[in-house]
Amino acid sequence: MLNHGHIEKCVIVDFDQYVLNLFRSQSLGQIFRTLQTFHDTRVGVVCSDATSFLERNSEKWHAVIVDLPDYYVVNRRKFGELLSLVRRRLASGGVLALQAGPSRTIQPWLYDILQGCRLVIIATHTIRLLSFGE
Repeated sequence: MLNHGHIEKCVIVDFDQYVLNLFRSQSLGQIFRTLQTFHDTRVGVVCSDATSFLERNSEKWHAVIVDLPDYYVVNRRKFGELLSLVRRRLASGGVLALQAGPSRTIQPWLYDILQGCRLVIIATHTIRLLSFGE
């Protein structure tokens, strides 16, 4: 994404400082090719949960990429609150990319919440990845 010259600012928000440090580290940073990202002057890094970050920050964003932890997927109320907040923080024409897995926990209510937040679904994709517990 940062390869596009028109990107002025990118903020990485994660609630786990340990994870942020791992991807900044020489060993994992080289493996996952994240070192360049963390050293890009356009990139800010914030240790916080997404909801708190968006509540404290009134900026409008052209793109928001969310990788939801399982507890957001399981807790419909929290999930709806987060998506409502994202919707309010999106600039006109802004896009939300949402990873809301694992697929075994996704129910049809996901689409109801997205539509209730007035988020238009452009496309959905299911990708099978081995992960925790599989």
